[in-house]
Amino acid sequence: MITQNIDNLHQDAGSTDVVELHGNARWVRCQECGQRSPSRDADLQAKSGQIPPLCSCGGILKPDVIFFGEMLPQRAIQRAMAEAMYCDMMVVVGSSLVVFPAAQIPALAAEHARLCIVNLEPTPLDAVAGVVIHGKAGEVLPAVVEAMGEMSRD
Repeated sequence: MITQNIDNLHQDAGSTDVVELHGNARWVRCQECGQRSPSRDADLQAKSGQIPPLCSCGGILKPDVIFFGEMLPQRAIQRAMAEAMYCDMMVVVGSSLVVFPAAQIPALAAEHARLCIVNLEPTPLDAVAGVVIHGKAGEVLPAVVEAMGEMSRD
């Protein structure tokens, strides 16, 4: 599972191996020493008047997410690229595929694997995808799951 979501959605749904390209808002990271801790620690500090929240080393705690203009974590990008190179099929859901470097991941997968895109609007990779479904993910995906269940019963 490779995601740009920062809301822990995939983990809450049961996924255990998630590559988070944009980080996770349930965590904070010290800008000085790099230590990662639950965001509730910073929330408690802020509620008690400690602004900005601080790490035990004295560094400022920042949400462990990527803000506009920041670089994506190299380890996450490298892992996502490796997964794309070795997958048999990649399903892309709800991405315009225009923001780089994340848009490179499905393009890389499309070079040697099947690509399926579910997105409301057309994307630059529609022409190389084996399956393209334009629609709302919340409507399309349940219909796909239902159809797959019907196929397995036949």
